[in-house]
Amino acid sequence: MLFLGATPDLSIQEDLSIGCDVESCIENDLKLEYKVVSDLIKAAIKLCEQEQDFVTRTMLTSQLEDTEQNKSIHLLLRKTIRLD
Repeated sequence: MLFLGATPDLSIQEDLSIGCDVESCIENDLKLEYKVVSDLIKAAIKLCEQEQDFVTRTMLTSQLEDTEQNKSIHLLLRKTIRLD
């Protein structure tokens, strides 16, 4: 952004969920993964379908698959450290 002459607006940000131990860090990270999938990626894929932008849709679908894989890793971590 800076190279294009713009200044990033850092005043509007989501609340940070900072954990105080490993368990809360993993839990907060998993919540963020769910939020990203439900709020951002799936909505963007729908918009790409409406606009018939199949190249971007393919890229987002790949990102969605990666995010789903990350969620699986988080769930495995939770079981490993016995959070469930």
